[in-house]
Amino acid sequence: MQNLLKMEIAAFLGRKAEERRRAALRAATWKALGLDPAQMQEASPEQRAARRARLARKIRRERILGLCRPSEYDLAHHIEMKRALKALEEEENGPRAPG
Repeated sequence: MQNLLKMEIAAFLGRKAEERRRAALRAATWKALGLDPAQMQEASPEQRAARRARLARKIRRERILGLCRPSEYDLAHHIEMKRALKALEEEENGPRAPG
């Protein structure tokens, strides 16, 4: 009985963590691209690749902005865009191995 309860608690916590991750992805994608991840899922592979490339370009521009005008650089925005790009790539290719 105890093991079953512990397994159910672990499963519940895992689902909640996944829901939080997806919510963060939706927020970051919406802020960075103005798109809902559901729209990304419905898009063709070419459209998804174009949107990932667009996000990568925005990240590069943000990095250059940080080098040129540090007072206008928003590190939190840069981190959100990187997380959104990583999540979109993981959805396409599966999670990468650490390291």
